[in-house]
Amino acid sequence: MNSLNLRLIKTLGLGWLAYGLSGVAISVAFAAPTVTLLVDRSYCPDAEWQRLMSRYQALYDDYSDKTLNIKTVVLFSELGEEARTV
Repeated sequence: MNSLNLRLIKTLGLGWLAYGLSGVAISVAFAAPTVTLLVDRSYCPDAEWQRLMSRYQALYDDYSDKTLNIKTVVLFSELGEEARTV
C-alpha cells in the first residue's frame, strides 16, 4: 500500500472517530431531563381540574416531543399510592 492510500485511510478513520465522539458528547450534554411525575388522584373541584389538566397536558406534550423523559408515574391519594414505570 502506498503512503497516499495509507494517509487516506487514517484520515477517514480519524474523521469517523471524531464524528462518533462528537455524537456521544452531544447526546450526553443535551440529554432530555428525566423526571418522576406525581399525580394526585384525590377529589378536585371542576374549576381547579382544568388548570391541573393543562399542566399534565404540557408535560405529556414535552414527553411526546422528546424534550422530557418521564421515568416513573406515581399515582397517590388518601387510600395509598401506586407507581408505574413508563
